[in-house]
Amino acid sequence: MSFVIATTCFAQINTFYVEPNETDSAYKKTDTNYVCNKNSNYIVRNTKTNLNKLLLFLGGTNSKPIDYKIFSDFTGNLGYDVINLSYPNNVMAASLSSSSDSLAFNNYEQEICNGTPGSSYVKVDTLNSIYTRTVKLINYLDKTYPEQNWKQYLTSPSTLNWSKIAVGGHSQGGGHACYFAKFNNVERVLMFSSPNNYSNYYSRPANWISTPGKTAMDKHFAYLNQLDDVVPFNNQISNLKNLRLYPAYGACYVENSCPPYGNSHCLYTTQPPGFHIYYKTQIYHFSTIIFGTNLNKNVWTYMLTAVPSCSNENKDK
Repeated sequence: MSFVIATTCFAQINTFYVEPNETDSAYKKTDTNYVCNKNSNYIVRNTKTNLNKLLLFLGGTNSKPIDYKIFSDFTGNLGYDVINLSYPNNVMAASLSSSSDSLAFNNYEQEICNGTPGSSYVKVDTLNSIYTRTVKLINYLDKTYPEQNWKQYLTSPSTLNWSKIAVGGHSQGGGHACYFAKFNNVERVLMFSSPNNYSNYYSRPANWISTPGKTAMDKHFAYLNQLDDVVPFNNQISNLKNLRLYPAYGACYVENSCPPYGNSHCLYTTQPPGFHIYYKTQIYHFSTIIFGTNLNKNVWTYMLTAVPSCSNENKDK
C-alpha cells in the first residue's frame, strides 16, 4: 500500500510514495518500513488548482526521488501533478566522455530511457526502463485512485500521452528528459545542470543532441550554474548550442534579472551551493534544483509556467 504524508506547507497538495513493486510484482520488493528509500517513487497530487498536466521528473546520478522533494512540492503547488520517478541511475552521463565510441551516448540514452540494448556502460532491460516504469506507475495510480484522473496521461494502457506531460530532470536526468523530447512532442522540457552528454574524446556534444526533434525548441528550458563543479559549464553550453537552444533563445544571468528574464530559455546562476544533506558536502551542481531559495523559486515558476510561442514551424529542424 502507498505511503501517504499529510502536507502542511502546501494545503492543496497530497504527497505519497509508491514502491515499484506495487506497480508490478516483477520489481524487487524493498523495505516498506522505510518510505524514503531509493526505490520509492515520490508522487505529488494537486487537489485544488489542478492544471491537468504532469511533470515527469528524473533525478541525477545515484539520487533518490526524495532528494527533489522541495522542487516536487513546489511544482505541485503550481498546479501540476508530479511523478518523481525511481529508475536505474547509477552511471553518470559524464563518465562516457572519454569513450572512442561515437554512439556511446546514443546507446546509453536508448537503454536507460527505453530499455533498448546496445550500451556497454549500462544494463537496463525494458521492464526497468524509464518509459516502462512510468507507464506501469500511471496505470497503478489510475487503478488505485480512479477519481484522480491519472488515465489522462495515457492514450492507451501502454502509451504515454506526451501532450500533457512535461519532462524534467537534474544532471543525467535532464539529459534523459531532452532525449525523450527528441522523439515525442512533450508539453515542455526542463533541464537542470544539464544536459551533460559531451564527448571529451571528440571535443563535441553527443550525436543525438543535434538530431532533429519532435518537440518545439521554445518548449525547452535550461537552468545552469556557471560554477558547476561536476560538469564544466562550457561543455553544457556547447550542448545547448548543438541543441539549437542557445543562443537562439537567449541566455540570462538570473542574479541580475527578474522574471520573465527577457524570455530567455537558457538561464544561469552563480549562487552558492549550500550543504547537501545526503552527499554531505558543498556542490554547485545541485544549486539549481535542490534548494528552495527565492532566486530558484522565481526561476522554477518561470520555467514551469512560461507560455511558449510554439507552432509546427518552431520544431527542431
